[in-house]
Amino acid sequence: MTDPDRYVIPATRGEATIVEKRSRFLALAAPVATSEEALALVADRRREHHDAAHHAYAFRVGADERSSDDGEPSGSAGRPILSAITAAGVESVAVVVTRYFGGVKLGPGGLARAFGEAARDALTQAGTEVRYHCRLVNVTFDFDLTSPVHHVVQKFEARTVNSSYSNRAHMTLELRRSRLSSFIEALREATAGRVEVADVA
Repeated sequence: MTDPDRYVIPATRGEATIVEKRSRFLALAAPVATSEEALALVADRRREHHDAAHHAYAFRVGADERSSDDGEPSGSAGRPILSAITAAGVESVAVVVTRYFGGVKLGPGGLARAFGEAARDALTQAGTEVRYHCRLVNVTFDFDLTSPVHHVVQKFEARTVNSSYSNRAHMTLELRRSRLSSFIEALREATAGRVEVADVA
């Protein structure tokens, strides 16, 4: 059964270089948290390899998915890079492939194969790390409810991010997004509705 909260990101940065008919393709795959971070990675790569002919790229961050041929024939660079990302099954990722022209034209098909291969190799070098979509919830309750609250917290594998104790107990918990509704329902049932759940984020 598919876990709705599970997703995969690059574990670290990965780099790869391939040579095709004297053209060099330098690929960088990296985890990114936002679309702005992905575009900043592309800009950094442009500055680092300012003498290169093209810097094609693709990234996927949440619902934002973009690719660019950066002057290469349409569909010959950005799309193959994005296809490599899709095949790797990763998100929150950006891949930039820098091309140094070697004097021999590769044609759209040859370019697509080279850009795609470089992207795949860089993604392989980056490795993968499994993450889970989570939510934060604040829970407030009287001290006599500590035992039933903790029982529900353990049952749903919620992680305590912060806790404080004054007149009442306050906990900030992190748990899987898909479990949130059931967790709140279980808390209220275990405490006869005497728990306060607020500031879900």
